[in-house]
Amino acid sequence: MDITRPKGQQCLLEWARPLLGRHAIRELIDPGLRNSYLEQEIYSMLQCASLCIRHNPHSRPRMSQVLRMLEVDIVIN
Repeated sequence: MDITRPKGQQCLLEWARPLLGRHAIRELIDPGLRNSYLEQEIYSMLQCASLCIRHNPHSRPRMSQVLRMLEVDIVIN
């Protein structure tokens, strides 16, 4: 939580959900990385993050699934 941010952006989830929905990669990536990342890894991370913030908690992946998705590039629908 960051109460100094505008309403609707105070919670990380509130801030990230619309950006993930728009695939606004540049806005989501830490600027401190300075392009020192693999684009495919970023896409995998974004897909994983999108699954983790689904509205229905029962449709979210388990942490073991998240770990496998990030380690071996699997996709869970």
